[in-house]
Amino acid sequence: MDTTTPSKNLAAPSQKKPSDSAINKASSPQALSDAEVAQHLKKHPDFFEKHTDLLLSLRLSHPSGNAVSLIERQLQAYRERNSDIREKLSVLLANARENDRLFELSQRLTLSLIECTELGDAFDALNYSLNNEFNVKHFSIWVLNKKLESATTRYLSPNNFQKTLNARLESNKIAFSGITPAEINALFEPEEPIGSAALCIARHGSHPIAIIAVGHEDKDRYAPNGGTLFLRHLSELLSRVLARFL
Repeated sequence: MDTTTPSKNLAAPSQKKPSDSAINKASSPQALSDAEVAQHLKKHPDFFEKHTDLLLSLRLSHPSGNAVSLIERQLQAYRERNSDIREKLSVLLANARENDRLFELSQRLTLSLIECTELGDAFDALNYSLNNEFNVKHFSIWVLNKKLESATTRYLSPNNFQKTLNARLESNKIAFSGITPAEINALFEPEEPIGSAALCIARHGSHPIAIIAVGHEDKDRYAPNGGTLFLRHLSELLSRVLARFL
């Protein structure tokens, strides 16, 4: 007769594996109730002092019937003014970045032209800078003195000056934005799609010796009375560089 005592099952009782949905539910953040938010704010009365930007997005209506309360209207005006200030600041920052870029390119062009000892090299450097660094798609270089003719310039005879162009050449100004269609036709090739253009004049003493014209397809790119800071700088620079070859 077998007197051996049956062995006890020592294995731990099996546990039920939680479902995927239960795991996801446990791991997902729970939305705070209004009471919990209110309790947090009571415990931290300085919350909005640390997060002042949130005040601009809060809305608190006042019991004033169908009318808009003065406080609400003032707050709305403040938000609109704040939005306008942010937009203007973004424009100013963009302009500052663009001015920094133009200054760096202008400095590079200045150094390149100063180092040129040959007339052709100077105009080659100018062509390269306008085309590849300033990314000006449409430009033309005209010289008014035969001593300055090169492979990349065109000679503009005094007999071919239009009256409108003469007025600019005789002016004390050295840069003009928003030149007329007649001037665009005279300074650019007919097949170029020029919507607007500007020009600067290099002088030797009181005599004009070169014209640099830049154009763009957009008719509003070079508006009349637009900014000419870079063109004025280019005029002064070329006036000094080209004088060495006369």
